[in-house]
Amino acid sequence: MNKLLNIKKIPLAMRVTLILLCLIVFQLQAEDVYSQKTKISLDMKNTTIEKVLQTIEEKSDYHFLYNNKLVNVDRKVSVRVKNAAIADVLNKLFASEDVEYQVEGNQIILSPKEKVTEIVSGVEFAQQQQKIVTGKVTDANGEPIIGATILIKGTGQGTVTDMDGNYTLQNVPEDAILQISYVGMETQEIPVRGKTVINVAMKEATELLEEVVVTALGIKREEKALGYSVQKVKGEDLSIVKGINVASNLTGKVAGLLVNNSSEIAEQPAIKLRGENPLVVIDGIAYGNISLNDLSPEDIESIDILKGATASSLYGVRGRAGAIMITTKRGKGRELKINISNNTLIGAGYLKVPEKQSSYSAGNYGILEYNSSYVWGDYMDGHEVVQYDPITMTSKKMPLLPRGKNNLDNFIRPSLSANTNINVSQSNEFGSFRVSATQMHQNGQYPNTMLDKYTVNGGGNITYKKFKLDANLSYKKEKSPNLPKVDYGGGNIFYNLLIWTGNEFDVRDFKNYWKVKDQVQNWPYTAWYDNPYYIVNERINNKDYD
Repeated sequence: MNKLLNIKKIPLAMRVTLILLCLIVFQLQAEDVYSQKTKISLDMKNTTIEKVLQTIEEKSDYHFLYNNKLVNVDRKVSVRVKNAAIADVLNKLFASEDVEYQVEGNQIILSPKEKVTEIVSGVEFAQQQQKIVTGKVTDANGEPIIGATILIKGTGQGTVTDMDGNYTLQNVPEDAILQISYVGMETQEIPVRGKTVINVAMKEATELLEEVVVTALGIKREEKALGYSVQKVKGEDLSIVKGINVASNLTGKVAGLLVNNSSEIAEQPAIKLRGENPLVVIDGIAYGNISLNDLSPEDIESIDILKGATASSLYGVRGRAGAIMITTKRGKGRELKINISNNTLIGAGYLKVPEKQSSYSAGNYGILEYNSSYVWGDYMDGHEVVQYDPITMTSKKMPLLPRGKNNLDNFIRPSLSANTNINVSQSNEFGSFRVSATQMHQNGQYPNTMLDKYTVNGGGNITYKKFKLDANLSYKKEKSPNLPKVDYGGGNIFYNLLIWTGNEFDVRDFKNYWKVKDQVQNWPYTAWYDNPYYIVNERINNKDYD
């Protein structure tokens, strides 16, 4: 027979431990019984779980402890119970959630658990049902769309379609709205309304179909339907800041198009498309003797740059390097429109010029010589040598100093260009017209240099039944009393002041450029280079071009 346990023989420490364990078990059972016996009544509709928990705390002695990242307390539910145990309410409240609770004293700790489903009798409880939704996304032809995005509207929850256009979306509320989107397609919104399978046929975005390119003979085609590379530049991008030349406005806007801009007045930029000269086409007509300089930015609707060998098939050998397709503006709107605009730019000068030495005068082998055309003469340390004095127009001893370190900056001036345009346009059911006049005035960086350009452009069309007439007329005039010489030689002021003459004189002292009127210049150099003020005032290079 088993003998009865004699508690007096158990050590005192073990007896204390057994008593504490029994108390803990009794306490846990009491707490669980208390949570089962504690009754509560609730009547809450479409409210968050957080609000339900706060109400239980107010109506009982319990306090809830939980982590917002682990427990979705923002989920909305509806609960209506009368004299129900708190434990039953919690079991049903988190039936569809990965949440369990543990009672410790007057605290109820919520923590993640595996999802369980439990039916508690005597509790009338309604919460939002969630389900799995599947489907397939196709285009208008029934072909699957790979990578279409399906989102639950108003949330960040979503997925994308697989290689077959299929998708699976979990935890979708009954009242959810699915947003289906894809690049180039119209975004669709579809309510779930209890459906578990939702198939979607997407439509192309109509606004993208309006992106057309004008090719040969004015034929319009969708950009994505072309078999060669093309890039579009809109007219408004050209006229935001109106430059002297349309080609300059294309700088940096087209891949493969190199624009070499000149800082000189009336010098046209050199344009290379993939290393060759592109063909200029205006309103479907190819020109061999016209440049972008002959157009006003205000008259251009758009520019399409055709690149690649396939583009040459449109215009033959002339288009082998590609083409710059220009579409001019036409009249729009039934109301008569009159627009006037002006744009004025001021140029501060060169961004960077080569640095010129200022230690030695003009001359050769350490001797000041004005006629040697070399700039390694005497050392300019202030010692007196015979020099030409532009004030007295004689030679005399003066301190040899670098007076002309900034001769180029002192000679040039800020340039100015002003574009003024006025245009009139209108259209109706029988056709449209637009007439535009542009005047561009530019002062060059060198004194007494300027350029005026006048451009008149008119175009319109008449449509009557099957008859259509389209016509365009453009006229340009360029006029300049004097343009600077920019090629190599003594007449080039840049070479004159920066490279071949010394710094022992200040060019501003030579503004009176005649020593003997119309015979002898007020200038120390007689071998190659003239007085810069003589060049800009007497060696006139005028222009009158239509």
